[in-house]
Amino acid sequence: MKNIISFLIVVFMVMPKTLTLYAAGEEGFVYNSKDKRNPFIPLVAKKAKALFGLEDVYTIDDVVLEGIVWDAGGDSVAILNGVIMREGQKSGNVAVIIIEEKSVMFSINNIEYTLDLIKKGE
Repeated sequence: MKNIISFLIVVFMVMPKTLTLYAAGEEGFVYNSKDKRNPFIPLVAKKAKALFGLEDVYTIDDVVLEGIVWDAGGDSVAILNGVIMREGQKSGNVAVIIIEEKSVMFSINNIEYTLDLIKKGE
């Protein structure tokens, strides 16, 4: 029994130092992304507001235009808060009116708004 207690005392004395050495990262690791996203950088910032779906949308500030799939033949779709919508569709308080190549006109509680696609880097 004394041997087990002695072993546990030694393990607990050594373990925090070992964890500290690995956590400190004194060697300085450099990640080569090879033109891809760095997986060590969070996708969502701490101050970012998570917006999923259109059920709880009441103002233009609650809507994010994430993308447009443009079809000159009229079968375009827009992605609003992760929801894929076509012209004339309604979800919650949001109704899509017109999908253009770089913008979407929609209404929230019968008030019309237009959102443009944001260029990369803005």
